[in-house]
Amino acid sequence: MHDLVTGRTTVEEARQTYADNVVGYTLGRSAPYAERLQFDARAAARRIPTPPWQPRRGLRQTAGKVKDVVSRSPEDVKGS
Repeated sequence: MHDLVTGRTTVEEARQTYADNVVGYTLGRSAPYAERLQFDARAAARRIPTPPWQPRRGLRQTAGKVKDVVSRSPEDVKGS
């Protein structure tokens, strides 16, 4: 996917590379795309801009609500 987005490969080339990697991986041969990322993920993450707002508060609230729902007993759910 990264190679397509950055223009390093065409769709047809990507399809062929994918097929070659699937076959190679299945047969125990070298399959670089199945073994590791082909780009520096840390460098890519540094290029992602930080949003002007901080989503942590909303995430904490959402996580708390999910925890409440998941930790309910079956009796609590039946009574709802």
